[in-house]
Amino acid sequence: MIAGCYAKYRSLGDVWKIDLTSLLETDKTDGLEWQEVKIKGSSFLTRWGHTSVVFDEKIYIFGGRFCNDLQDIIIVDPTKDTLKSLRVGGITPKARRRHTCALIGGCMITFGGFNG
Repeated sequence: MIAGCYAKYRSLGDVWKIDLTSLLETDKTDGLEWQEVKIKGSSFLTRWGHTSVVFDEKIYIFGGRFCNDLQDIIIVDPTKDTLKSLRVGGITPKARRRHTCALIGGCMITFGGFNG
């Protein structure tokens, strides 16, 4: 779980994980617990209304909202607990929140959203 909001759209910037291996392998929920992940060496703008896809064992986060709508892409590597910003050239989509993304092959497709 990466970022989000609470109480009148106050943005969050925390990262949490829960290991579901035991649930998937044995259908038991004993021992499941959330763990906060401390991302090493970097931080990112807190945000809500963003979306993400997983590709090649990394999480790609697009857009969302801080004080304004965002159009950045952040890559989180959960195996190393690191993140970095992805620089994309050319024409970029408008900043947005509350959109959706899907991964088709190696392409992240973004649909919809709101920016106003």
